[in-house]
Amino acid sequence: MLTDPSLALGPARGYLAGKPDSVDLEVVMKAPQDCRNMAELRVQIDALDRELVTMLARRVTYIDRAVELKPAEGLPARIDERVEAVVAKVRATAGEIGFDADLAETIWRRMIEWSIAREEEILGPKA
Repeated sequence: MLTDPSLALGPARGYLAGKPDSVDLEVVMKAPQDCRNMAELRVQIDALDRELVTMLARRVTYIDRAVELKPAEGLPARIDERVEAVVAKVRATAGEIGFDADLAETIWRRMIEWSIAREEEILGPKA
């Protein structure tokens, strides 16, 4: 059951509301090689996971804004050229930093499809 009404519209709404999180402890990040044991390593991974989720929630706020802007510009939820451009940029970035480009593409395509579905709920599939 939802206890925080600011989250009723999705996780990004809570992010925007700037709600403090009672379990949000600041973790001093250290390099993997500086972790002395698995417990320390897991603390670091958990902190990174939290940052990733926070960034993804922030990204959703931009998707929600796209839903507001697209109708005035006559744009549909799905724009295949844009999808491929985003994926190409992500693959290039992954290659530049030494991250697996195939994995990055898989993650982004899933995220993009989720975003398009979210937009289509409001705009319709051919809006």
